[in-house]
Amino acid sequence: MFLIHFEAILEPLIPPQKSSGRPRTVSIREIISAIFDLLATG
Repeated sequence: MFLIHFEAILEPLIPPQKSSGRPRTVSIREIISAIFDLLATG
């Protein structure tokens, strides 16, 4: 259920990866999921 809300609400707000600079090593989706998990569990 969380993934449905995530994709519908937050996915458009995540900026695409830039072509210059270092490539991302961690998915932004994983970071947001971890933040929500910390908020939910305390």
